[in-house]
Amino acid sequence: MLISFITGFSLCFSLNCVIGAQNTYLFRQGLLDHYVFSLAFFCFVCDVILIIIGVVGMNILINQFLLDWLFGFSSICLFFYAILRTRSALFPVHEFKKNSIPEKSFIKIFSGMAILTLLNPHVYLDTVILIGSVSMKFDESTKLTYALGAFVASLFFFYIIAFVSRTLSHLMNSDYVWRILDGFTAIIMFIIGCVMLRSSNWF
Repeated sequence: MLISFITGFSLCFSLNCVIGAQNTYLFRQGLLDHYVFSLAFFCFVCDVILIIIGVVGMNILINQFLLDWLFGFSSICLFFYAILRTRSALFPVHEFKKNSIPEKSFIKIFSGMAILTLLNPHVYLDTVILIGSVSMKFDESTKLTYALGAFVASLFFFYIIAFVSRTLSHLMNSDYVWRILDGFTAIIMFIIGCVMLRSSNWF
């Protein structure tokens, strides 16, 4: 059970660590002190719902033949993400602008986060497809701890962004910090991608 929890935690945390529109927007609102903890909770709830859909839905829809292909496809996606994170670690391009015009309306800020979260295909790929497909490696008794690990990782990650953006923004404006984070993310994704590839029966 501990292995399933760690797998769910590490996979979800690594996927969330990809620097994308959702995380950048959340970090920016933290820098501007705009409802960042409420936005972090919204991101967490969305993750929980989509992860449940992935973990439950994959078990219903996927047979062994499709499962082999899904494992293989998931490993390719993880390798691709790992390559992107490696490139980002070697050649950082992160930029957060503190001097952007503030958006004071909660409705506007919340709507922006909802659009970047729910209309982002990568969110569904990460939660429903990738996290859902990896859950197929576990039996019914350990899927719950796997999902719980993913939930904890999501909560942990989004509130880290909220806290860091409010208190340690001068550190996160450093490319060096992002390079370390991207490098760590790439390593985790490579490892899980290799495990998925071995489980696909492609080799």
